[in-house]
Amino acid sequence: MNRLLLPCTLALLGCEPVLSAETFKLVPLPPDLQTGPALTAVQTKEGRIFATPSSGGFLRLAADGGAWEDVPAPAMQRYVPDFKEGLSLGQGANATGLFRASGDAFIGFEPPVPVLGHVAFSNVGWSAPLGRDATGVFWATAAPTFGSLDGRVFVAHLDPAAPADWIIEEVPIDSQGQSLPASKPAMTSDARFFFRPYNSGIWEIDLPNHVVVERVKCEHELFRPSHADYVQCQEDTYVFAGRDGELFILNPNRELWRLPARGTTPALAVKGELPKLDKVTEAGFNRYSGTPLTYVDPKGRVWLGFRWGENIGSDTSYLYVAEPAKSDAWTFLKKDLPRNIALFGDGNGPLISSGSQDTGLVMFRVAE
Repeated sequence: MNRLLLPCTLALLGCEPVLSAETFKLVPLPPDLQTGPALTAVQTKEGRIFATPSSGGFLRLAADGGAWEDVPAPAMQRYVPDFKEGLSLGQGANATGLFRASGDAFIGFEPPVPVLGHVAFSNVGWSAPLGRDATGVFWATAAPTFGSLDGRVFVAHLDPAAPADWIIEEVPIDSQGQSLPASKPAMTSDARFFFRPYNSGIWEIDLPNHVVVERVKCEHELFRPSHADYVQCQEDTYVFAGRDGELFILNPNRELWRLPARGTTPALAVKGELPKLDKVTEAGFNRYSGTPLTYVDPKGRVWLGFRWGENIGSDTSYLYVAEPAKSDAWTFLKKDLPRNIALFGDGNGPLISSGSQDTGLVMFRVAE
């Protein structure tokens, strides 16, 4: 074969280009210096952008993209995933239930999705719903205030065909090591619920079998320490859902592991090397500051952002992306983002926001 014809041949076969820093463009959105940074933000399937700043209220980017404008209630406290239709779902302020994006506003469901509550368990702090699974059922989980001592966890679901009340199931916890962490569990699109307690493996609330089971034990390779100062399973490991039933696990060695839908054994999906990451110097020590940020886009690509530096004002944030289905490597995108950033959905790429109070509402949209 003539080697000069190879690129054309690949193009005719429909091959997609390899990801690179030139694949994506960060488009700055109009800033709003009168508010604080975004507590949460969303880009709908239609391309409309909404944000809830730390100063309060609910903002929408004007249709011409010129400025932010106030949106009447319900303001969104947080957004939850929708694996059924890919809608932007939000929990209304002041516990006013769930709403969905529709055109230029968020509107309620018909029939309404009520607020979750249960008077029988006064010591249960219910989290906001985790989201809607691929079949359309809404889910939430909760643990008593002293979950490990109380010996139970609660899982609730709401059938949209009869949403009069949440149906709550109680699942026993046999070991104190299984207590739920402070953050909510990760829910997959097929309604599996995973969490990782401190100094423990990855546990699943196995609702069909009415047990809590350790799916990945501490002895697994993914929990190996990243530095000699740590021991196996000691460091934080971040668990988050993909869009097709899989679970992703990001470890301190910067590796991305994947637990497939209906599976119980994780496999390495993306190696831990991060191109163009500044190395440790004799003058100081580079480190992460804060939690690594992740986002899975509709194409199954995993985005990774984090602050990096010496914990001083000159620190910046890095941004990487990987395609676990096509490549086992991280692609470097940016290294000069604001030192505190946040990643939000639900568009083709994440919204990137500064997380600093002194910058106001500063956001970027990822275009390709």
